[in-house]
Amino acid sequence: MSFISIKKNTCCLCNEQNEYSILLSTNAFGTPDLDTRPPESMRSTMASWVQRCPNCGYCSSDITIATEKTKSVIESVEYRTQLKDKNFPDLANSFLCKSLIAEKTGNFSAAAMPTIHAAWICDDAGYEESAKKCRMKALALLKKGEENGESFAERDGADIAIMTDLLRRSGHFDEALALIEENLDRITEDGIKKILIFQIRLIFEHDTKCHTISECPEITKRIPSHEFRFHKVFHQRISLPQRLKIIEREMIVAELKKNKWLMARTAQSLGINERSLWYKMKQYNINRQKSGSKR
Repeated sequence: MSFISIKKNTCCLCNEQNEYSILLSTNAFGTPDLDTRPPESMRSTMASWVQRCPNCGYCSSDITIATEKTKSVIESVEYRTQLKDKNFPDLANSFLCKSLIAEKTGNFSAAAMPTIHAAWICDDAGYEESAKKCRMKALALLKKGEENGESFAERDGADIAIMTDLLRRSGHFDEALALIEENLDRITEDGIKKILIFQIRLIFEHDTKCHTISECPEITKRIPSHEFRFHKVFHQRISLPQRLKIIEREMIVAELKKNKWLMARTAQSLGINERSLWYKMKQYNINRQKSGSKR
């Protein structure tokens, strides 16, 4: 259950007073999404996470506070355009404007999270392309923050896990896989590693849907037989590219069996064409007889 009160706040930029929803307390029942979006009841409180002054358009977690540079940002053409952009829901625009203020004042990591929040609002409203734009913008901000030495997440590898999900949800599967390949072996946090292993399966399936941490079999210990093979592969002392090839082969064999070795149907479920499927079967020496399938 969430408790929200209505409070009169005065905008520190234009001095106009208005009523705003203030989140007093909330609970979270369940596990968050892979991109950290909380479960209910907290999930439904997003409208209270950002305040927008109806007079000057200032968007912030608390409109009674601002930095010296804030006013020049909200008066910019870029800010005023974003505030009323019809390609996004109003609440998403508020989060994106909040993000823009942080970005223009040089705090790129702080700008990333409101942009991810905007993606969640777009998801709920069915603005699929706008959600993708928000995720790619958040990714760019995270990379820029990283270049500037800014910290986004305390847990080792948590930033990589979030960036991976942003890429996967946006359909950039190759980039997501490359990011995991580049970083997996250096991450020390076991839970983050297991989430990334789960992400690999989703990437191979070309899955752009929302998933929660509770769905990750390596985390919950509910490991089906085909998932267990993935789990074992990532604990073998072989290079990551070799591990990924083993997993790709397992995925292809699993889909072939599921689709009764029908090439067109299998290629479609894998998100590739039949020519590519034939090539990969030859590359990995996959055939029906060796895979033990009954005719």
